[in-house]
Amino acid sequence: MRLQYLYLDELKEIPRLDFTEQNGSDPLEIHKFYYDDLRRYQQSKLSTARFVKYKGEMVGYFTVSMNAIELDKLGKDEKVKGTTPKKYPAMLIGRMGVDKSIEE
Repeated sequence: MRLQYLYLDELKEIPRLDFTEQNGSDPLEIHKFYYDDLRRYQQSKLSTARFVKYKGEMVGYFTVSMNAIELDKLGKDEKVKGTTPKKYPAMLIGRMGVDKSIEE
């Protein structure tokens, strides 16, 4: 299985994909975000979009952005000994969608 990951800047245009449910609904607003907000988030550097190709076909996307995990949200066994940061750096997968044609 060979997956390819592309940045938005590598594409001439956003691929036409369908992230709606079988009944046409978009309960998590993945489809709406893709067509209405994706470019704006990328341009304002709120997140970075990556597109996924499988067997030469565009099949989905995901966005990542920087975030942090607050120290008080971690369990005792998850804390790093000998450090006293208030937050740990983290990467957040914000949105992720797979084209409807792949899910069947």
